[in-house]
Amino acid sequence: TVTLTDVNDSPTAMSLSASTVAENAAAGTEVGTLSTTDVDDGDTFTYSITAQGVSAAFQINGDKVEVGTGVLDFETTPTVSVTVRSTDSGGLTFDKAFTVTLTDVNEAPTGMSLSATTVAENAAQGIEVGTLSTTDVDDGDTFTYSITAQGVSAAFQINGDKVEVGT
Repeated sequence: TVTLTDVNDSPTAMSLSASTVAENAAAGTEVGTLSTTDVDDGDTFTYSITAQGVSAAFQINGDKVEVGTGVLDFETTPTVSVTVRSTDSGGLTFDKAFTVTLTDVNEAPTGMSLSATTVAENAAQGIEVGTLSTTDVDDGDTFTYSITAQGVSAAFQINGDKVEVGT
């Protein structure tokens, strides 16, 4: 009679339930849930990150891949790689690289400028002072302008992207 003893086999596959997250998502935001394929019934798994394309971009919390403390910026890196190791209860491992796709989020403008800042005294209403332009990392954004405060009441007005002499 030959008695067979069961030996621990390595995990053979791993999957991530979702692989998309918004850029600039807060640390701890869930990306997806990991699961491991292993022929050994009842095996349990722990997960760790062995490599990632952006430093500290992701972290592991149990069987979840979460956003870490690194910078996830769609404009710089629209996809980020992360390699996860699954370790079974017998210490055997399986590594797999995943690609996480970042979704673009509209970000606030970062600057504004006026092409000219000088106008003749007593200039007539509607005379152009200068043209406004805005700095924004989001390509294709359009802008509207309004005056929120001015030192002399109604001294200036906005016409599209132009600052003009007011009434």
